[in-house]
Amino acid sequence: MDDETLAAIVGRFMHAHEAGERPDLDAYVAEAAEAGDDLLAVLEAYLMRTPAPFDHDAVERFAASAAAQPSFGAVLRAARQERGLLRRELVDRLVAALALPLAARARLDQRLHEVEAGARSAAGVSERLVDALESIIGGVGPGLRAARAASNAPPRAPHGGSPAFARPASAPSIDAVLASVQAMGPDDELAAEVDALFGADPT
Repeated sequence: MDDETLAAIVGRFMHAHEAGERPDLDAYVAEAAEAGDDLLAVLEAYLMRTPAPFDHDAVERFAASAAAQPSFGAVLRAARQERGLLRRELVDRLVAALALPLAARARLDQRLHEVEAGARSAAGVSERLVDALESIIGGVGPGLRAARAASNAPPRAPHGGSPAFARPASAPSIDAVLASVQAMGPDDELAAEVDALFGADPT
């Protein structure tokens, strides 16, 4: 490859880089073929001297995106730590605020830990729970609601189907579901009540 062609490739790379396009270095080196090593040395030296232009629009788009928002757990941890509130103390107060029996405390602690640690999506955290947290840690509600809204949506069903309404052929009948609910013991009912705080609000 002659020097003029190599210079043209360098010029195109520089123009793209300075326009903020993030050109693919490997693609340009491949285009240079047998002169790829020489081109790579020239472009690496150029990149060391010439940082990419700062893209204000890209930064603003990222700042407004869900990926840049603090998680529900991060908001909750920061709020309670600012007030010197341990999670066990928060759970004790939540039990009282939600009028739950003491037997529900362990499951509530487990579910809250899962959400706070990011092991469980906060997308379905109920408004009842957010209100209770707001009553204990004043001012945290708006941040929790914003983080909940930014949480990842549940995965879509294959081929665009809706997991909320698609009923598999093996789904139990309504009578079977009702019979199962009626057969629930006190512990099952308690677990279901706690779990409902971390699922979608009933509509």
